[in-house]
Amino acid sequence: MVQQFNAQYDKHIGWLQDHHNLPSSLWNVYEIERLHSLTYPSQRADIVGLNALKIVSLVAKWPFLFKANWFLHHFKTLTGVDIAFKFEENLKIKSTIIVKFLQHQKEMQLAINEMILAGQGNVLAPLVAAILGICQFFKESSKFLFHQTMEHANVVDIEKDITLPLSPCISFAGNSTLLCLFF
Repeated sequence: MVQQFNAQYDKHIGWLQDHHNLPSSLWNVYEIERLHSLTYPSQRADIVGLNALKIVSLVAKWPFLFKANWFLHHFKTLTGVDIAFKFEENLKIKSTIIVKFLQHQKEMQLAINEMILAGQGNVLAPLVAAILGICQFFKESSKFLFHQTMEHANVVDIEKDITLPLSPCISFAGNSTLLCLFF
């Protein structure tokens, strides 16, 4: 019985590894999620167990675990926290607070109000205004903070066609950070 169970686990792991090598457009997302849920105990054992694997081996054995969607799924299964939702929820609240703070700084009032007007109608404008406003407030350049991509670029296009800077940055799609619809 145990051998049969282990063989099934190995089969699931093999399927995940094989499908990771396919173009992402061919991935069966529902099957990947299902198998990630089924193999969760094995993932945890490989990460923190007595015979925990090194990162290179983890990437080879669990390639989807190192993709944002499934990393977040794993984290939610582990902690019960939907970190992407929490992050987005808190970002909206905190960016509004930062913008209000900057609007009360005499030297920033004009600049922050111009940013908000430039992005009028865009739900992401307050977030961008908060980031750009903080840079301006602390007299830091935002030159390397944002990386512009084509308006309709997706993550696969960005990863494949664009050489990203060495430092962490925010990729935005469109002509202006204040008018972009996606980060």
